[in-house]
Amino acid sequence: MPVSEPRLSPVAEKDIPEKALTALEPYRNAEAGGDIYAIWTTLAAHPDALRRFLVVGNHVLGRNTLSVRARELVILRVAWLTRAEYEWLQHVRIARRAGVSDDEIRALGTPDPAVLYDLAHHAELRRLAEAAGDADLAEYDEKLLGPVSPRAPKILAVALNYRGHAEESDLPIPEQPTVLGKFSSSLTGPHDPVIVAEGIDKCDFEAEVVVVIGRTMRAVEPGAVWDGIVGVTAGQDITDRREQWRKPLNQFTLAKSYDTYSPTGPLTATVDEFDDPDDIEIVGHVDDLEVQRGRTSDLIFPVPELVFWLSRRVTLQPGDLVFTGTPAGCGVRRVPRLYLEPGMTLTTELPGVGTMRNPISR
Repeated sequence: MPVSEPRLSPVAEKDIPEKALTALEPYRNAEAGGDIYAIWTTLAAHPDALRRFLVVGNHVLGRNTLSVRARELVILRVAWLTRAEYEWLQHVRIARRAGVSDDEIRALGTPDPAVLYDLAHHAELRRLAEAAGDADLAEYDEKLLGPVSPRAPKILAVALNYRGHAEESDLPIPEQPTVLGKFSSSLTGPHDPVIVAEGIDKCDFEAEVVVVIGRTMRAVEPGAVWDGIVGVTAGQDITDRREQWRKPLNQFTLAKSYDTYSPTGPLTATVDEFDDPDDIEIVGHVDDLEVQRGRTSDLIFPVPELVFWLSRRVTLQPGDLVFTGTPAGCGVRRVPRLYLEPGMTLTTELPGVGTMRNPISR
């Protein structure tokens, strides 16, 4: 059951952010049942809308053909996400009368993964972990794990952040970070296939240490950066090199954001798991061939300096992912060049986090 909190104050629909209402518009005329997951994930993308939505949810979704049953499923999920016990209990009764089963209600209470990536929750999570007994621990199949921070607000990636990679690229050592974006829709799990579509003949790999932002950071000082990092994971920055260098302008973000082009995982290790968080090893293999090996102690811009630089330009939020750069050895810089093709397996190892094994397929 969610944590008890005071009842929410009444709020008018006009006070729900316009972006959230616009995003909900396609579901106003949904058939009975609707796409429940799409509705509540749309709301979850606008955290300031979640609480306000609760008090006007019946009104917002009640003016369309969405069934009472479907409407209550949405409201219950939002109540769980916002830990609003009063609304949860109130709408459980309505949902049951509308034909929602207890199994469906329990499924709505599945913990939201975003909770893990906000340091504000970690004291409570540690308390729960310490209080758990063997009977509370569930076995899981690592191959079924999804990506780290699956709804990351932002994914930032740094180019040329290892000296070896800059040198093999025959480029000068940068004086400031070169940063690009990746779409969150490119995230995929640590054992999911990376899709190389027909016609893509220069699909490259880049093994990277990825840091997960754990609190809102703006103009944070380097000495405070690690205190705001929720953890470290492994990532691959997959790239369609032909699209990246298509003239007349290079296309870094799009070429690195195709579906499945950002595997992350398998786990997130908190900072205290590392003897020295500024000296973490990352290793990449294509099939049995070791193609990359590096340590973050070789970064041109170490994590504290990098996050300091980023946070002076953009506000970092819990769940943001920062791909910190790739060591020497990516496919385009090898002789002969090595690109990913269906049938290969891309393996990424990060001690303390685990190993990703992503098959390459069509």
